[in-house]
Amino acid sequence: QTNLTVSSVDDVSNTFTFNYYPIPVTSHLIISSSNYNQTAVVKIYDANAKLIVAQTFENKSQVDLSQVASGNYFVTIENNENQLLSKRTISILK
Repeated sequence: QTNLTVSSVDDVSNTFTFNYYPIPVTSHLIISSSNYNQTAVVKIYDANAKLIVAQTFENKSQVDLSQVASGNYFVTIENNENQLLSKRTISILK
């Protein structure tokens, strides 16, 4: 038996705003922030918590998800100290 705990976005408390679009994603996810101006890492996980994509984020980034299967995924953004800045669930539709 496996126990999985999923936290809600409300658990993330900071003053940074990240915008994710388009939702649902068809090929590329764009992430932008008007008030976070440092380097961070965007990570995308599948429903089994397997890391699918990891890439650098700087103010506005485009993540290529064209080769990723349809489904629901978890997106996190972490700073250089591995502190969670944002998390969100996205849907990919092909």
